[in-house]
Amino acid sequence: MTRVELLAALKAATGPSRELDAWIENIFGLSRWEEGPWVPGEGHIYAKRLEPKPFTDSIDAALGLVERMLPGWVWALHHRLTISFSMAREDDIFCEPFVATALTAPLAILIALLMALETNHG
Repeated sequence: MTRVELLAALKAATGPSRELDAWIENIFGLSRWEEGPWVPGEGHIYAKRLEPKPFTDSIDAALGLVERMLPGWVWALHHRLTISFSMAREDDIFCEPFVATALTAPLAILIALLMALETNHG
């Protein structure tokens, strides 16, 4: 899956998705592994993939990803009849903010992040 495909999937999402969380970790190289015990006679250590962070279900996890991918950007989360999230480069007064609206705050945050990254602002 590419970032463009992930963006489309996030825009179509209606709520949290563990599958999307895993795709996010894969695309950004964030997958985490836990080493298992030494396997006698095999000469290697096995590892299992840990559950992905809940990016699509947690505002903190989604904002943590924004801060990791776009350090120094400023953002605002708005909630009225819909939830929207906007972000822009703090040091660039000419950068138009990226605004995303979604059914949940984490989805809006992730959509705005992907929009910024896809336009080469990241």
